[in-house]
Amino acid sequence: MLHPNPRSPVAAWFRRRTFILSAWIVLACSFPVVGFAQQTFENEIYRMTLKDDHSVELESKADGKLSGQTVVFQPRFRVGFKFSDPKFELKGLSFPFVYTVPTWVARPGAKQIEGGQRDSTQSGEGFEDNVHGASLRGRTVNLFEAAKTIDFELKDTTLQDGKIKWTFESNEGGTLSATVALPAGQHEPVCQFKFQPARDGWFTIIYAGAPVTSAGDLQEIWQPLAWAEKNLPLPGQTTLAFRCPIPTTLVQANDATTGVIAAAAEIPFMPLPTRDNSRFAVGVRDRDGSIRPWISAPAFGIGESKMKGTENFEFSFQLYARPLKIPQAFEDIGRRQFQFHDFRHNALGSTNETLHNVIDYALSKYSMWNEELRGCGYSTDVPGGVKNVSSLHPLNLAMLTDDETMFRTQARPIIEYMLSREKFLFVLDPKVTAQNPSRKLLGPCAPLSELVALHRISGMDTSPFSRLAKQLYGKDRILNLDTVIPGDRWQDHLAMYQLTGDDQLLHKAKAGANLHIQETLSGSRTRIAGFFWNQFIADYIHLFELYQATGQQEYLDAAHQGARRFAMFCWLCPLVPTDENVLVNQGGLAPHYYYLKRYPRERVAEEKVPAWRLSEIGLTPESSPTCAGHRAIFMAHHAPWFMRIAEVTGDRFLADLARHGVIGRSKNFPGYHINTARTSAYEKVDFPLKPHSAHSVNSFHYNHIMPFAVNLIDYMLADASYKSEGNIHFPTEFIEGYAYLQNKFFGHRRGSFYGHEEVQLWLPRDLFGELNPELNWIACYDQGNLYVALMNQSRETQVANLKLNSQRIKSTGELVASRLDGSEVPVTITNVAEIQVAPGSIAAIKFDNLEPVIRFSQQLQDTETWKTDYAEIGVGSGRAMRLAFGKEQTWVYAYFQGDEKDIQSVTLRYKDDRSDWKTVKDSKYPFEFSIDLALGATRWEAEFIVHPPIGDQQQATVKLSK
Repeated sequence: MLHPNPRSPVAAWFRRRTFILSAWIVLACSFPVVGFAQQTFENEIYRMTLKDDHSVELESKADGKLSGQTVVFQPRFRVGFKFSDPKFELKGLSFPFVYTVPTWVARPGAKQIEGGQRDSTQSGEGFEDNVHGASLRGRTVNLFEAAKTIDFELKDTTLQDGKIKWTFESNEGGTLSATVALPAGQHEPVCQFKFQPARDGWFTIIYAGAPVTSAGDLQEIWQPLAWAEKNLPLPGQTTLAFRCPIPTTLVQANDATTGVIAAAAEIPFMPLPTRDNSRFAVGVRDRDGSIRPWISAPAFGIGESKMKGTENFEFSFQLYARPLKIPQAFEDIGRRQFQFHDFRHNALGSTNETLHNVIDYALSKYSMWNEELRGCGYSTDVPGGVKNVSSLHPLNLAMLTDDETMFRTQARPIIEYMLSREKFLFVLDPKVTAQNPSRKLLGPCAPLSELVALHRISGMDTSPFSRLAKQLYGKDRILNLDTVIPGDRWQDHLAMYQLTGDDQLLHKAKAGANLHIQETLSGSRTRIAGFFWNQFIADYIHLFELYQATGQQEYLDAAHQGARRFAMFCWLCPLVPTDENVLVNQGGLAPHYYYLKRYPRERVAEEKVPAWRLSEIGLTPESSPTCAGHRAIFMAHHAPWFMRIAEVTGDRFLADLARHGVIGRSKNFPGYHINTARTSAYEKVDFPLKPHSAHSVNSFHYNHIMPFAVNLIDYMLADASYKSEGNIHFPTEFIEGYAYLQNKFFGHRRGSFYGHEEVQLWLPRDLFGELNPELNWIACYDQGNLYVALMNQSRETQVANLKLNSQRIKSTGELVASRLDGSEVPVTITNVAEIQVAPGSIAAIKFDNLEPVIRFSQQLQDTETWKTDYAEIGVGSGRAMRLAFGKEQTWVYAYFQGDEKDIQSVTLRYKDDRSDWKTVKDSKYPFEFSIDLALGATRWEAEFIVHPPIGDQQQATVKLSK
């Protein structure tokens, strides 16, 4: 460029021009912009234009290129106010699902709505009498019918310091000004408003300037937690900050999504977000029912909403407009605005260590196991109740960890329970009706898939499990609460196909799944109902099971879409200060969960801990009716499924969420949920080791202990497959359970390890000496070799000093080890192997000339089939069946459906062909017997004598044989 002589006439001309231009810029930035040329601002992902009508137009960028799609945000704010207390309360609704929503006293003329219709399933913890089923007479869920609302009239627009400033005329509610700025980098425009009320009262400022989407253009909406697709909330209905996985609502039209997002500072990490500290609310339907994302701050009727006329209130939010569909926009906002990434690691110890601590707890006196009723104690929710999830959980724990005690004390009794009881929840007292229990032995209560899995795991050609599955196939059933399970479910067709191999059943399963996909993944549903969140979305878990059964891409695609929908129930905010420590347990006391105020507060040392360890990120609230109190449940059973889907799709978002659900959360069973305040109490190894009356931090559901333990195993196996890119693989069975408690069952069949086939999975507690806690591990073996995979859970290289336990491993020759994952050359091992594992990676090691010392699990192999293994007992509506998991774990289970009205006692005389006659008597309902068979027995015969309360005894004989 040419530069003129500063003293020349040309230079003087330049100085005059520069002065005039500078003066124009100063004036333009200091006075109202009226009739101005459009002003444009840009960063890496947006072009923002101030339009002639004072609105802001956004056009997004990708890789520096403009998208061509523009979205206009208007300077439109409203003040909502009331000079008397609006009497905010959460109340239950039930259209079409049970949910609690903000409500207020309605202004005159407001539309009346009905409250939730409470039934017996809505009782116990998480359900409050003044919320669920309470009257809504005189109340409204529509913010615009609770507060008088007045639009602010725009007074002028100015440019100051690179910001657009909107100033508004004062009105009856108060005075408002707002600024909009576009930060550098990859950030949304930030809008900040400042409000001063005209007088004392309750106030909220509503930003209503996002574009309205017509019904014809609308593709989907999302309002946390329960409204999605075209299932719309009521006009003016809000979601409080503490219920926002990301703090916004979203509207999708033309494959682009708009939103109004509360700034991260408006939903801080400390204290834990709750109803009472929620600073804002969001909505997606305006006062007239039109569809647009909007935000209201402060949340009307609580906290800062009560203002004095001398106070000021400030609040910041962001304008969002990206050419993404809603599930992808959810991730985009979480990652960029709330810095969601993979930041967890094994700070507390390895997942293996936690697993074995949980197993110890399950077998301890504190686990509320009810030996007499064959069930996990459930009296905390239902007086006198026991409730089991699945027999497959303890069976898998016993098999993989080589634990006979677990098999005999819990797996076997729960198998019997699942075969005999009518429902998962069993209560002897007929007066107890909470959660619709049963006291009848009209079983099985096992899902069809569980009977199929038990049959396949037992290895029998025929069995009572397969017999009962075939009898129940096609029949409607009620197993949990009052939920009817239709007999023609496509999921059951899939289970029966896996039992029989009948291609017609697979065809029916696929036809049903195809219809399910059309119904749940179109994005156009106008009615979505449910209790647990997985009822609101496509059944991504069964769809993934169908994909694994067929290999068909459309079922993987559907499972992937369903998982991404479920991911939107996972917390991605508040922003976690990952480099900060926070003070918890002030005064040496853990927080007091409101539902357990009758119990004393627990003593836990006051301490400062890294904030990330206590975060709820990656977990979900419990359910639609209980999410107010159960903020984040530790039963993260979505985690292994997310990891599996991530492995075959490359979806890193699902993999990161999976890790957040499991890694670094506790050293033992942590109870059920994070609720009222942050605490490190549930991290402690001895946290669950106390009587129930000493628990007041969170709720304990003792039927969750074994599913929690199995989920740790399931996650480690999914992680091993993910990190090894499929080079570690084991056959599985499906654990259906109920609610969220679905998992994979491992170890009953041999798998592969980096090309070595027919290896047996093995997870004993004492295989190694002390091991680097950042490394999770799995082990397996074949004839003469041991294989170990070490999975690094940290972002730093870790060293494993593998010291093998001679009580668990015996040498058969020279000990040599080699890496199979290709990261290093083979290494020779003496007593200790020093193995480096890269950040977030895996090391796979083969040890030659080693054999495991198996104490129990080999007994669960090589089951022999009996020709007659099931019999209807001719009296008392009884059944007898021979059950077997290996030749050494074989027994007869017999039970009677009659209760104490029909039966006073039952006497059993029995023998097998390896033992003499024995006699036992049961004089208390439920009437049932569990009789071991001698090793090698091929015949069992019995005489049952039923003694009724009145009348003569009845007698029947039973013979079972090979």
